[in-house]
Amino acid sequence: MIPKINETAKYETKIPSTGKKVKYRPYFVKEEKILLGSMESQNYSMSYQAVVDTIEACIFDDIDTKTLTLFDIEYLFTLIRAKSVGEVVTLKMNCAQCGTENTAGIRIDNLNISEGVASETIKITNDISIEMACPKYLRAIQNLDLISDKTSVTDKKIEMILESIVAICTPEERIIAKDEPKEELSEFIQNMTVEQFEKLYDFVENIPRIEFHAKFNCLNCRKDNTRRIKETKDFF
Repeated sequence: MIPKINETAKYETKIPSTGKKVKYRPYFVKEEKILLGSMESQNYSMSYQAVVDTIEACIFDDIDTKTLTLFDIEYLFTLIRAKSVGEVVTLKMNCAQCGTENTAGIRIDNLNISEGVASETIKITNDISIEMACPKYLRAIQNLDLISDKTSVTDKKIEMILESIVAICTPEERIIAKDEPKEELSEFIQNMTVEQFEKLYDFVENIPRIEFHAKFNCLNCRKDNTRRIKETKDFF
């Protein structure tokens, strides 16, 4: 009988947003095949769904991935990736002083969650406040295929804000965003002043994310460089 392997490789961590302890294992070749295939498809929602499927396959405890935030998913997948194919990722970075391309090794098992708030109520007029929250991962990926490389920067910002609005509050009522037509919410945002819009986008830009600090000494000018990295897609 062919023996079963890798059945005892278990590690423990906590889900950042809840503090719940979970045990997990590295992903196997069967899961890596699906991950690589989805990423090669260049279909954003398919790729990100494959990340969720990998987490569900590798975590032994019962978790509802539909309730996890963006930074929960990033955190769990990065840890699983580190135990699967290596804790160190090599990235190419340009020197801040001379522009020379260098390589830097980053330990991705040494995770930090960036400072920020996961929810906030933002007052945009004397009578209107907007409840914002870090979007759930599932909700975020459902809109990814609507965004292409040709989508304007402003439209991308609007999409990110739409994903983060929980409710619009007036003195008379609390309007739940998910119960309203997306077109009406989008029109509501586009009728804001630039100052009001930036208040909402500032929240989106500063929601908690996993981050790494890369350090390297430039091969050309010898300047010490330190970079904070909050975008994790290049690791995978």
